[in-house]
This record gives sequence, C-alpha cells and structure tokens, in this order.
Amino acid sequence: SIGNCSNTAYTTVTVNPNPTASAASNITITQGNSATLSASGGGNYSWSNGATDSVITVFPLVTTLYCVTVTNVNNCVDTACVTVTIEPIDCPGELYLPNAFSPGGDNENDVLQLYYSNYACIKTFKLVIYNRWGETVFETTNPVAPWDGSYPEGTRSSKEKTESAAVFVYYMEATLLSGEEIIKKGNISLVR
Repeated sequence: SIGNCSNTAYTTVTVNPNPTASAASNITITQGNSATLSASGGGNYSWSNGATDSVITVFPLVTTLYCVTVTNVNNCVDTACVTVTIEPIDCPGELYLPNAFSPGGDNENDVLQLYYSNYACIKTFKLVIYNRWGETVFETTNPVAPWDGSYPEGTRSSKEKTESAAVFVYYMEATLLSGEEIIKKGNISLVR
C-alpha cells in the first residue's frame, strides 16, 4: 500500500519435505565378525566410513559408531547413527602342535592335528609339512584339519612304504583375532 492505494499479489510456496534418515538399530557382534548396516529415507547415502550404498557390511575391530547422511533430490539432509558393539572372544592359551604321532589305527594319536582351546579365535592359519627331501606332503589352511601320515601322489615318499617311521619338518603361521601373529617351525616324528 501507498497512502490510500493498495493492491494484493499471491504466490505459491512449495515446502519440500526433509528426508528422514533411518539406520538399523544398534547391534552387538563377536570380535572378528562382520555386521550389515542398512539405511533408508533418501536418495543418496553417505556413511561415516566413506560408503555410499544404503546397505553396507562393516568389519570393526573395536566398538564403532557409524553415521549415515541421507540426501534427497532437493539437497535436504538428515543423519542417523548406529553403534556396532564388539564383544571380545576369550582367546587364552597357546597353539599346540604335537611333535610325534602314530597312525597305527588304534585310535591313539592316529592323526597329527593342532590343539587349541577356541578355534574361533584363529583368523588365518597355514600349516605345511615337508619330507626329508623338502617336498610338501601336507598343507592346509584349516586349523582343525588332521594329517594321517599319507603322502600325495608324485612325491618321493609316496613310493616308499607308508608304515615306516620318518621325521618331517613343519612350518606353521597363524593370526589370532587379537592381531597376534604366531610363527612356529620344527620337527614331527611319525612313529610306527
């Protein structure tokens, strides 16, 4: 208005709704495992660990807070967070590999195997056994796999009598969930 003169004009204001970020609820996992996190509520997702998908898999070593920022087509944002709590595994004791075994079929020390109180604590594992000529006669990445003293085809030992006694050399390496690395090597006697 100016003085006694006035006029009216109208316009439409469009209010775009804000996105509503939603993330999975807090979860607890056992040390060494993974967790799948999901988010919803927008078109674009940006997680605090750099991921940009609505569903991500994480491998935290310690309890971690993950936040996701959700952005819609109008560049409006909202954020939600989820905590992944790590429950530690009790990993006491030492990896023990006997230095002798007797595969005689009497159910007494018939196989050579690793002994440990909690195999779930072993993140990575490798055991290689060599004969006296340096040939690999047994190899595994499975910490519970036993060796029965048999030889693979093509080794010099496979041509010999399998019931004869022999001394072998082993090399073992393992990584525990705690991050501890273990390397052992030595001799193993096959006794008949």
